[in-house]
Amino acid sequence: MTTKRALRSNFPRGSYLWSVRNAQWRALGIAEEDCEKPKIAVVNSSSELASCYSHLDRVARVAKDAIHAAGGVPFEIRTAAPSDFITAPARVAPTCWRRATSSPTTSKSRSKARSSTACCA
Repeated sequence: MTTKRALRSNFPRGSYLWSVRNAQWRALGIAEEDCEKPKIAVVNSSSELASCYSHLDRVARVAKDAIHAAGGVPFEIRTAAPSDFITAPARVAPTCWRRATSSPTTSKSRSKARSSTACCA
């Protein structure tokens, strides 16, 4: 048996905060009956520039469908793909790959670069 718990994000109906929030949801095209449902963000870093992340639009679609099926309201939030490999200058890419796959080094700058660089092959 499940009990329906009140969501902290839902303000008392008729209050000032409720009317502002309700106006925002309605302006986004959310139906009145969906305003009381949980809103769940799906963060998508899909990018057509990096093959590592090009499939994420399909994954986000499946996640949003599952949220709908469970009774929630999904919102897709787009964010930058964490790929320095494509956006870095061409001469940096081989160095990036070499640093990511090499053994640890004593140089602080190389160690810092290795820990903050994401490479896709």
